Amino acid sequence: MQAALRLIRQGTLGTITGFHAHVDRQMEYYYQFLDYTREPGGGIGYDLGIYYLTVLLSILGPVASVTGMIKTSRPVRAYTKEDSDRFGQNYEIQNENLMVATVQMQSGVLGTLHFNGDAVMPESSTLLLEGTRGILYLGNPDRFGDNLRIFEAGENDQEPAELTREIPVSGAYACNSRGLGVSEMADAIEKGRRPRTDCAMSVHALEVFDGITQSSQTGKSVQMRTSFEVPEPFEAE
Repeated sequence: MQAALRLIRQGTLGTITGFHAHVDRQMEYYYQFLDYTREPGGGIGYDLGIYYLTVLLSILGPVASVTGMIKTSRPVRAYTKEDSDRFGQNYEIQNENLMVATVQMQSGVLGTLHFNGDAVMPESSTLLLEGTRGILYLGNPDRFGDNLRIFEAGENDQEPAELTREIPVSGAYACNSRGLGVSEMADAIEKGRRPRTDCAMSVHALEVFDGITQSSQTGKSVQMRTSFEVPEPFEAE
């Protein structure tokens, strides 16, 4: 994400016009031993889609409105792990395992979210930003250090975009750095500045998913009431 932010601020993509975030995961595997993934609040959006949404918010800023649908596919299932003491018993999925939405940012940028928890292994994901000068494919936001791929426009409007660059990601945080947010918050508190992990973005992200849920129930678009300040990127190291 940090490398993507630098490219965008350099104007590499031109004006951002759209985005798409998608992930398929076989939640059936996790249902067998992670009880929270079947409980309210542990669905495909709130548990996994949050990674994708947080990247988009960090780059594009707050959401203005959402229109979406959620679904619980095959809500009653049975434990299939033969070494489990619950083997053969039924369980109920009490959250969404499918979430689809169209999203309008406060900046006017439009995009889509598609999270499917009733798919098959291996997990697949897409996170891309579309601009007037190129399309940027980001890595899996559930990992660190994935390379970026960029399709850049030709010299004139008649030339199709081509895969001109794969951009290696490097720096101090290109490895598995899941404690980075807490570390940065501690540093911010010590130095008296606002942490990049300020709760305002987290509250906004939850409101986005709540809005998608509400939209699915009512069939109407939902306007966001919260907002946040986009955090400054880390300096390249």
